[in-house]
Amino acid sequence: MLDANIVRVIARLINCTLPVQTAAARQQLELAARSLLPGAGGRNHSSALMDLGATICHSGTPDCAICPVRRFCQAESPQGLPVKKPRPPVILEQDLRSLAVRKGHVFLIRSTGPRWRGLWVLPPAASSDQKPAWEFTHTLTRHRIRLQVFRKRPQPGWHPFPLANLPPMPTPHRALLEGL
Repeated sequence: MLDANIVRVIARLINCTLPVQTAAARQQLELAARSLLPGAGGRNHSSALMDLGATICHSGTPDCAICPVRRFCQAESPQGLPVKKPRPPVILEQDLRSLAVRKGHVFLIRSTGPRWRGLWVLPPAASSDQKPAWEFTHTLTRHRIRLQVFRKRPQPGWHPFPLANLPPMPTPHRALLEGL
């Protein structure tokens, strides 16, 4: 079993400089871990490696001076191990929407786009010099969506739904309407 602590310890012991999320690094780490496994007492061995990774060979700057396996450790720069792939960049998006409410009903359209296909959403709005009535940011995986909502009059093709009985909707749209 290769948990985060064991991966860190093994990566430092063998000086694995490949990003640990890659197949090549995983193979190196698994081979090294198997070679260290004793013939008996594997459970105790794994617990000891986990404890070592949590207490001495911790992330950041490890306590190498007191490490019981320092004479076997090949890490040239232990504080830089394990190497991880950089996180993908956050994608900032702007989503302009219309809000039309009349007699306890909100007007929605069915989404045809790739993100919320088939769900009911607030209709899109054109860019406007008008100040949005509501504005908030919604995070979806690595997308940060700045949702701006403008009050509008209902348009042909917009479908009315009672505010008390909303259809399936994406979270940011539902949150806005429930806040009303």
